[in-house]
Amino acid sequence: MKQIFGIFHDFGDATGNVGEICQCCERRQLVSKEILGQSQTVSAATEEQTVAIEQIGEGSQSLAKMAEELQSAIQKFKI
Repeated sequence: MKQIFGIFHDFGDATGNVGEICQCCERRQLVSKEILGQSQTVSAATEEQTVAIEQIGEGSQSLAKMAEELQSAIQKFKI
């Protein structure tokens, strides 16, 4: 009889462990989803910054061209 109670006790312990494992898996899944969401946010921010940097580069090139044109125009008025 003690063996039967021992088996039931061990079975109960095992069942409890399975429950804990399931909870850990669920927590891990939630954390994974959160990390994925944050990674997507970082990726989107990086893309936006890349576009902004490209626009700054284009603006710099345009400004350099205007400076050359201004320099040429000023040279026409040398005294």
